[in-house]
Amino acid sequence: MEALFATLLVKELRKALPNGFFGQGIGADTFDAWFDQHIGEELADSGALRLAGMIKASLGEKQAAEAQAAAEAQAQQQEGIQQ
Repeated sequence: MEALFATLLVKELRKALPNGFFGQGIGADTFDAWFDQHIGEELADSGALRLAGMIKASLGEKQAAEAQAAAEAQAQQQEGIQQ
C-alpha cells in the first residue's frame, strides 16, 4: 500500500514538470510510468515516507480508545443494573 501511495505521489509531482523527464516523444508515457513505479517502490522500501509506522500507531490509538469506551460503557451498564 505504501508503494502504491508513493507511486501516485511521484506521478502527481512529476506533472509539475512542463515536459516531464522523458519529453513528449514516442514512448515517453511508458518511461514516465516506469519511472513513477520504480521511484515509488524505492521510497516505500527505504521507509523514507514512514507511513507504515504512522498508520500502525494511529490504528493502535484508535483501538485503545474504542476499548476504553467499551469498558466505560460496560461499567456504566453494570452500575445501572446494580441500582
